[in-house]
Amino acid sequence: MAKNEIEVIDSYKQIINRTTSPLEVKLPAILNLAAYLVDRGKKELALRYLDEYSYHFNKNSIKGSNEKIYYATFTKNVGYLLLG
Repeated sequence: MAKNEIEVIDSYKQIINRTTSPLEVKLPAILNLAAYLVDRGKKELALRYLDEYSYHFNKNSIKGSNEKIYYATFTKNVGYLLLG
């Protein structure tokens, strides 16, 4: 992995792991990190990160809640990234 690529991944991970980052920030960061990796032919690594960060999105949230909307957005985009 090139140094520049490592820096990009680390930047996304810092945003995702920051306890003060709201889900509105974490969701695009996770999806953008995965898209970045898929674009570079690293689908397996993208899947690993998607799996690693999936705990942020609770599929059992109340219907209509922000958490449920984030979960739906997350799963829809994961499918798109993998099939796209």
